[in-house]
Amino acid sequence: MAAQVQSESLEADARQPQQLEQQPGDQPENVSAAANELQPQARRVTFELTADGSSETEVQSESLEADARQPQQLEQQPGDQPENVSAAANELQPQARRVTFELTADGSSETEADASRPEVARGFTMRSRLSSWRIPEASDKMPLYVQRAFRVKIFALLAFQQAACFLMMVGIHALILVEVGPHVERSLTVQAVYYMLSFADMIILMKLWMVRDSYPCNYLLLTVMTLLSGSLWGLTETILLTKLHLYIIGIVSLAMAVAAAVSFLLTSTYGSEKDVLIPLFTGWAAGSAAVLTVALTLFRISWEPFAACGFVGGLVLLLVLETQQFLFSSKPDNVMGIIVILNASLLSIVSIPFCVILFGFLYVSQSEENAEAPAVPELPASAEP
Repeated sequence: MAAQVQSESLEADARQPQQLEQQPGDQPENVSAAANELQPQARRVTFELTADGSSETEVQSESLEADARQPQQLEQQPGDQPENVSAAANELQPQARRVTFELTADGSSETEADASRPEVARGFTMRSRLSSWRIPEASDKMPLYVQRAFRVKIFALLAFQQAACFLMMVGIHALILVEVGPHVERSLTVQAVYYMLSFADMIILMKLWMVRDSYPCNYLLLTVMTLLSGSLWGLTETILLTKLHLYIIGIVSLAMAVAAAVSFLLTSTYGSEKDVLIPLFTGWAAGSAAVLTVALTLFRISWEPFAACGFVGGLVLLLVLETQQFLFSSKPDNVMGIIVILNASLLSIVSIPFCVILFGFLYVSQSEENAEAPAVPELPASAEP
């Protein structure tokens, strides 16, 4: 995008001349000349904006009316030379200036903007890089408070989404228990509905990854995906005859809530891995302890709670390895990407082939985006200490 602003002076409008007091001995023509020179100049402002290579917009505004301020009065003391009055008038005369401002999308200092808009990869636009309240101190490195707020938002949103799935799952379990009973026949119809929900969930996750930086479409798809996941987990016990998913979703919900709280309190240096590892593994430990306590207190001892703790531990490790770059870059476009990766990992409980297909799609899509990403120049260092 190129923007050019030009300001140039036009001929003056007909305003009241300044009042100059003439002392004895003044030359009348000098006083009149000083009054004419003090007359303010009208200005024309031309603004030209090129949004893309196909259209240009030019706006011109002319101001032919001067302000209504009273002009200053020049008094000449006895003995002053007439040319002094003219010199004072010249000093007080407003100076016309021509200002030209030009900004190119790639940060270069060309005198003419490129008529075609260059293709910029996702998250590398100038608007994305300057959307953190101020210019960062270095390229791809955000201030500490921005990184912390970004991680708090990520973990809190994950906790809310998984808690919504957990509540839907418990509600469907209770409904099936009341309406049908503890033993549900696994008919072909129920299995078909179950795997159709799994396939639809996978498709929605793919679509969410593709539009993860498009608001509000990304949040609408997140809502649909949450409803599908909650319904899917609600039917899992009927199909798989296990409560493993119940413990897993419970641990993940608690772990992300604790991780959000720890990230809010944690302070450290830039780029430290502790900023990600400490909140996530603290949340995993707290969630596992809580779920184990409830499971061993209310239910008989079984392998499912312990297996759920181990599965969530591996899930947290996978989340750190896959999303560490996203969590440190603190780009708003990566919020939905992290949510997609977590839910894609949880889909392995339902169907490993669906999980493999989904992760293959994510890797191929991300590789294509990285290959198409142009070289981005370094931003200037911030003047703030």
